[in-house]
Amino acid sequence: VSVEEVINAHKDGKLKEAFGVGTAATIAPISRIGYRGEDYHLTDFNDWEFALKAKSHLEAIKRGTIEDKFGWIRKIY
Repeated sequence: VSVEEVINAHKDGKLKEAFGVGTAATIAPISRIGYRGEDYHLTDFNDWEFALKAKSHLEAIKRGTIEDKFGWIRKIY
């Protein structure tokens, strides 16, 4: 996805959520995108739908409360 696509989606009201995903932070929400001297603000993370579902699901995999279908979790002895 290009930066221009992200900015155009924001301008068109189609960009609802933006975040990074990783093993440590799980979901790192992006509240503002700066591009070519303009700041584009996103809604509050607590109002998002997909990111919160993804965070909950990934946390459950990490904690072993749901099945790890992808083999991401490794037991270290």
